[in-house]
Amino acid sequence: ELHLKDNRFWLNWLSNQLENRDDPDAILNYPKLIRQVTPESVKSAARQYLDEKNFIKLVLVPEEKG
Repeated sequence: ELHLKDNRFWLNWLSNQLENRDDPDAILNYPKLIRQVTPESVKSAARQYLDEKNFIKLVLVPEEKG
């Protein structure tokens, strides 16, 4: 909650919302949205989005100097 009292937070929030054409008032609904998160909703989202059929493993290795 401390960041809510910081002008830099609000400047960044409003700038991002306007740049992305999102609702600047959306932050007012944040506490309500957080209260709606349940262990079951997290499990459901994990099953939906963390499907091993769509898994890609990427490995980044340093370029050889030559």
